[in-house]
Amino acid sequence: MENLKRYNRLTEYLKNKFGERTLKICIDGGFTCPNRDGTAGIGGCIFCSEHGSGDHLNSSKNIQAQVESYFSSYRSKRANKFIAYFQNFTNTYDTIANLKLKYDSALIDDRIVALAVATRPDCITEEVVKLLKSYSEKYYVWVELGLQTANDQTGMLINRGYSSKQFSDAVALLNKYKIDVVTHIMVGLPGETNDDLHNTVKFINNHNIQGLKIHSTYVIQNTKLAQMYYDGKYTPLELDDYLNSVVYILTHISPNIVIHRISGDAPKDLLIAPEWNAHKKWIMNGIDKKLKEIDILKITPLEALNILDELKKKVKTNVLVIPLDLSEEDNLETLWNAVKDEDIDILVNNAGFGLFGEFDKTDLDTEFKMIDVNIKAVHFLTKKFLIKFKEKNSGHILNVASSAGFMAGPKLSTYYATKNYVLRLTEAIYEELKVDKSNVKISCLCPGPVDTEFNKVAHGEFHTSSLSSEYVAQYAVNEMLKGKFYIVPGAQIKCLRFIAKIVPNNIIAKFAYKVQERKR
Repeated sequence: MENLKRYNRLTEYLKNKFGERTLKICIDGGFTCPNRDGTAGIGGCIFCSEHGSGDHLNSSKNIQAQVESYFSSYRSKRANKFIAYFQNFTNTYDTIANLKLKYDSALIDDRIVALAVATRPDCITEEVVKLLKSYSEKYYVWVELGLQTANDQTGMLINRGYSSKQFSDAVALLNKYKIDVVTHIMVGLPGETNDDLHNTVKFINNHNIQGLKIHSTYVIQNTKLAQMYYDGKYTPLELDDYLNSVVYILTHISPNIVIHRISGDAPKDLLIAPEWNAHKKWIMNGIDKKLKEIDILKITPLEALNILDELKKKVKTNVLVIPLDLSEEDNLETLWNAVKDEDIDILVNNAGFGLFGEFDKTDLDTEFKMIDVNIKAVHFLTKKFLIKFKEKNSGHILNVASSAGFMAGPKLSTYYATKNYVLRLTEAIYEELKVDKSNVKISCLCPGPVDTEFNKVAHGEFHTSSLSSEYVAQYAVNEMLKGKFYIVPGAQIKCLRFIAKIVPNNIIAKFAYKVQERKR
């Protein structure tokens, strides 16, 4: 399926790490849960069956027998490397001596290359982490932590038994010992809104987390959630709503995070609702279709990260890659917090895109996204870096506008308007700095057509010659370092700027319309 290539998938991650296909051996370690024995709560989470997440496991066998049974089955013939995965209940909820005994009982075959342990944040202690770390000399170790949601009110409703702060503390402790963290979230929990989901994604992105499991909230027999369902107090998500939520997660989660799963598999003999949960093909095909439909920029976060990593290799200096969607306001703060303490001398504000079409026919949501990227992001970063640069009385800001900033642009009206904003804002700041006799400098790059992905994104095509991106970049840097304010590469655009100064605006607009009419 094509969707599997559009995000950082576990199968490919493991193949790259171990050189070949690597499969999980799911193990029932005979653990219980502090949310069941009264330590943290009674009865467990409202959605959890009496068997935890391992309804399909054979808990009648000891750990070693489970592993031996797996290797004697047909499944073991499909790979040469395996992961010992302690799955159901809380697999660090025991004494250190018993934990070591149980983990050792699973690691009995040289073909096992990794140890994965699912647990709760409130069952992560430094002693436990040190034990897990001891296995990392021979095995790849990761720990799975249930978060479900970043909303602590929902956490109380589902009887989770721990806070988001406890989750953060557990992640920090695992980070300290360089153990990878995989977190679980659930879509469609009782009372959860889209805002709750968005906040959960932001919460994860703000932690050093290496993997993510996405689960659908389903109703199974003999659970508190089942009683809520029968009492009319809980309605599961429709399939389309779930698909939209998963696509949101996949397109907003950090591309560095490996996606371990995108839907929970309910035991079919216990499933009450929703019925679609039993049809994994519906889910996978639906996600694939929506990913194709919603990706405005025709590039996934993972693809963007790969491109940036390739560029990083070509630059002979230290490079920090921070892939973020600057149309998301919270990401602006995330970016600033990541770089504000760095010694930065130059800011290049280059993010932006366009959309071709008559104003009454172009998509409003896309235009709002364009305004957020082309204006809000530029405005925010310019202000933050200007304050920083003025404090040290040095630095240079290069805002990338466009020749579009010199005029109105029928058929690209919103894009031209945003570039007018960038140009006029930068002009005003330039004058302020000039009057203050500041050592901080600001310049504005106003290119014409450049050989980039602009046309593809804008759904239009320039019928004039384009300058190469390499030429424009080199020209911009050279002129910026000379202290030039207006940086206009190419003789044609220099001429256009001159004409725009002496020809009435209405004539320029008519000319621009004729040019845009040729874009198809």
